[in-house]
Amino acid sequence: MPGTQRWWDGGTWSHVTRPAPPGATPYYAAPVKMVATPDGVPLAGLGARLVALLVDNLLISIVSILVALPFLGQMVDAIAAWEDRALAAAQNETTIPPFDLYSNPDFLRPYVVLIVVTTAINLVYTVVLIRVRGATLGKMLTGVRVRPWVVEALPSWRQSLLRWLTSYGVALLPFGGIYLLIDYLWPIGDPRKQALHDKLPATIVVKARLPRAF
Repeated sequence: MPGTQRWWDGGTWSHVTRPAPPGATPYYAAPVKMVATPDGVPLAGLGARLVALLVDNLLISIVSILVALPFLGQMVDAIAAWEDRALAAAQNETTIPPFDLYSNPDFLRPYVVLIVVTTAINLVYTVVLIRVRGATLGKMLTGVRVRPWVVEALPSWRQSLLRWLTSYGVALLPFGGIYLLIDYLWPIGDPRKQALHDKLPATIVVKARLPRAF
């Protein structure tokens, strides 16, 4: 109604209104960036989320390498042979095809195995921990967790899987690395501090431990 303001909560217009101050724009106030969920849980900062991502990727990489270790020796030998061919070509003032290494089955087979193993471990690690604990080991370490935006609860299996598919899953596609960079920097300008992979499942990353009251 005229002479009132309605607030934007970062996703929808609030049902709460208040009288507009003199000279203010009527009906609606400008969107504001949220600092907490509707029930008052503080949102996590970007720094803690990025550190958690680095920790998780390191753990996943270590486990993936250990699991795929029997195949990696063949990959290392293929790389060494390719380096020898490249060095010989340079000495003879010739070149080798730019994708010569990736067309070598001795390199390609273990490389594909490593990607499949890493993807499978990432999927199980991320989806299961987010569903069961609301946080991966990296998030636990940095004191943040995932929850639905509208209610204090653990994410459902559907939400956990959607988060993974719209982050790491998309990153497997061509130019997925560019999407992943945009995805994890998106909270900087997002009213709810959501990444792109939080949009479809309607989740949010919050501080796991509430600050003490003094």
